[in-house]
Amino acid sequence: MLILGAGRAGEMLLRELRTQERYQAVGLLDDTPALKGAKIQDVQVLGTLDDLERVARETAASLLVITMPNANASQMRRVVELCDQTGLPFRKVSRLTDQL
Repeated sequence: MLILGAGRAGEMLLRELRTQERYQAVGLLDDTPALKGAKIQDVQVLGTLDDLERVARETAASLLVITMPNANASQMRRVVELCDQTGLPFRKVSRLTDQL
């Protein structure tokens, strides 16, 4: 999976993924330019949301997971449109208790 959002929710999801073997994170994307190249829980931030289509293809992601609980309506519309452009399935996780 490719995780969209490298904030607290994204980090919590990565921690949860370590306890199960169902999914593997191939990278993160975040619109904070300073995060590019950083690692969160040993998973690299590969670019911004504008890089989504390219990064999804390069990483062979099979699922996109949106972890942006503080995104407003227009930001979320943008993210959903970007996800739609990839043709990949996507889910929004706003709390750790949400199921994938």
